[in-house]
Order: sequence, then C-alpha cells, then structure tokens
Amino acid sequence: NDHGFIDFETRALVPITAAREWTFEASVYKKTDTNDDWHMLVRSNSIDAFVAGVDFFNYHTRAGVTVQAAHSWRDRLVLSLGLSRDSFRNMGARDPWSLFGDSGAFRVNPDVDEGEITGITGRARFDTRRDKNDSGWFGDLRVERAISALGGDFEYTRFDMKLRRYNTWRGKRLDLRVKFGGSDDPL
Repeated sequence: NDHGFIDFETRALVPITAAREWTFEASVYKKTDTNDDWHMLVRSNSIDAFVAGVDFFNYHTRAGVTVQAAHSWRDRLVLSLGLSRDSFRNMGARDPWSLFGDSGAFRVNPDVDEGEITGITGRARFDTRRDKNDSGWFGDLRVERAISALGGDFEYTRFDMKLRRYNTWRGKRLDLRVKFGGSDDPL
C-alpha cells in the first residue's frame, strides 16, 4: 500500500441521552497514519509535499475498529473510554508528482513493528474558550494500554499530554504549546 490510496473511515455517533452528554461512537477504518503530526500541521506538510516534493512525515498503514463511550460537560470537558483493535503495517516511499520539486523519490518510511494491537484508551479533554478565536486553555490527555491477553501482539502503556494557552491581545495572537509523552516500553 502506498500512502494516499484506498483509505477510508466510517463513523457512527449515537447520542445516549437527549441532551447529548453521553455518546457512543463506533468507527471502522483503513488509513495512512503518522505519529509526526505533533510538530507540523498535516495541511502544511501536504502543501510542502505537493509544491516542493518535500515530505517531513513518516507513514504506516493502520486498519481497525474502535468503539468508545464519552461524557461531555457543556463541551468544556469531555471524558471518554474506548476499546480498539488495530493492525499496523509498513509502507514504502512513493514517487509522487510535485509542482516545483524535482520529483525525486521520497525517502523510505522507517519500519514499524508490524502486528495487531488491542487496547483500551482513556482520554480527558478540556477547552475553556467559548470560541476558537478566544483566549483560554486547551488540554488533552490520552492514556493507552495495549493488552496482549486480548489477542494483540504487543503490551505497553503510553501517554500523551498536550497543553495550550491561547492569548488574544489587541487583535494579535500569542499561542503557547507544550507536548509531553512517554511509555513504559519502547514503542
């Protein structure tokens, strides 16, 4: 599989309560995935790849299914718990056409440990802003536990935390971002 082709994702989101505080979501997917989107927006990387023939991300194929339940408090705080079964596979580099690049071959993606991962993921997300252009705090904490006893090939615990402070002053923006992550085993 070369990245960008025959990817899909289908989701069903079902409100459990009338006010939509509780929701249930199920999704099925096969997609080109990356763990590099923390340092650069996907949109920016895609433009660089198309225009200049430079791609800064490493890619792998991820296919699977996820089910999760979530509780939301006025869209300010969302807590969720999910179960997923994913298959991770390597993918090679392609030689896509780019607008101004020399169409040289893109670098080869580094190998991932191929296999099946069955995991439980807990997530807490908060946002104190009423509107995306307001000043305020945004935080996202995700903890994933891969469990080999549930049929997966790997066992680990990893966490990922993002904290952002958005500031608007006299029509200008100053956004501060911190990301921290880790695991109990090499990933």
